Amino acid sequence: MSVRTSLPRATVTAPEKQRVLPPLVRHVLFALAAFAVVVVLTLVTDEFTNLRIATIGYYLIAVAGLTLLTGLTGQVSLGHGAFMFIGAYTVALLVNKVPSFPLWADLLLASAAGGLAGLLAGAAAAR
Repeated sequence: MSVRTSLPRATVTAPEKQRVLPPLVRHVLFALAAFAVVVVLTLVTDEFTNLRIATIGYYLIAVAGLTLLTGLTGQVSLGHGAFMFIGAYTVALLVNKVPSFPLWADLLLASAAGGLAGLLAGAAAAR
């Protein structure tokens, strides 16, 4: 009597391929959808709720930057809050001292000021 050492053949079918979007496309689509929701919310809510939405928005931006720095690269953030402060202070100064500037220009200049401060601090830290 012989011993059978192999298992009987079973018919195996390959699972259907799922269509998965690349991560960058998924993230961009999610960001666009979130932006659309925020725009609609600001159009249909009162001024106080708009202030709350803006507060949530800039905290989310700060947390996303900190997550990128500490979570994905593993670096310790020593100046993250300072650069956020420089940008926020620049916007506050521009809005109060130069009211004729549009808000988008104030935000652009404040981003440049925070970026310049980061560039100077990074150049000093890289030595």
